[in-house]
Amino acid sequence: MDRLGPLRSFVQVAQHGSFSQAAQVTGVSRAALSMAVSQLEQDLGVRLLYRTTRQMQLTPDGLLLLERARQLLADADTLNNLFRQTPEQLSGPVTIEVPHRMANQLVIPAAPGLLRRLPGVQLCVRSGDGMADLIQEGVDCVIRVGALANNGLVARALGSFDLVNCVSPGYIAEHGEPHALADLAQHWIVGYAPPGKAHSASFDHVDGEGVLQSVAMRHRMLVNSTDTYTSACLAGSGLIQVPRYSVVDFLVQGALVEVLASHRAPALLVHLVYPHRKHRPARVQAVADWLAELLAPYLEAA
Repeated sequence: MDRLGPLRSFVQVAQHGSFSQAAQVTGVSRAALSMAVSQLEQDLGVRLLYRTTRQMQLTPDGLLLLERARQLLADADTLNNLFRQTPEQLSGPVTIEVPHRMANQLVIPAAPGLLRRLPGVQLCVRSGDGMADLIQEGVDCVIRVGALANNGLVARALGSFDLVNCVSPGYIAEHGEPHALADLAQHWIVGYAPPGKAHSASFDHVDGEGVLQSVAMRHRMLVNSTDTYTSACLAGSGLIQVPRYSVVDFLVQGALVEVLASHRAPALLVHLVYPHRKHRPARVQAVADWLAELLAPYLEAA
């Protein structure tokens, strides 16, 4: 039961001397204030006000409650403000998990700016590919790329990553460049097997009718992290399909070459995932908002 709302109404009425005056000051209707005070009297089992058509007076119980209520409401406001601090006042540990490549390319380079903004926060960055058990491992929030498991966690959609097909110049020199889907039978792909999931060694693309198609391909190398997936491609081990943001520098430098640009895999959804919907500390929310802000330039709209 909400006792603070009726208690605030009672204090306002008592301080201003009438329901009408309290209504003018607070913007709450006279009827609503009267109902709140009546409810408080019913809950406490005492009369707080003597009411007549011309005046209102506090009873002895009302006088006693007014003194205690002022202190109680002041303490409640102090407690609320404790968790509604300015960025400079936020303090405590925040643990996040992001994919390996995202951690190295985006999060770690930008983290000093966050810590200047939130000087009292201690940031723990775990890099992984989305397999953390948030509750058991004490992770406050995680960036998950791809389909979400239906595990009761709270997810905030951030957008999606466009995927690009890449090979290295060294691979092209040895095996040639694929120009059509039919060419893939003669080429190699880097296999990918993130922890806890089945491995993939197929070329995915959306056809002209918007249907997902998979072309089985040969693979000579199987890796289990996004970092090694890209490294294997750079070394010439085969074709990969990755978010454009993660290889844009390699594409600009010529270390990787985009192929089959008209046959792309569907975009990967990106979510910010929390263990709980309620009682999220302000410091965790501040870091989560920073993550969303950091990723925004690399994402298509959700």
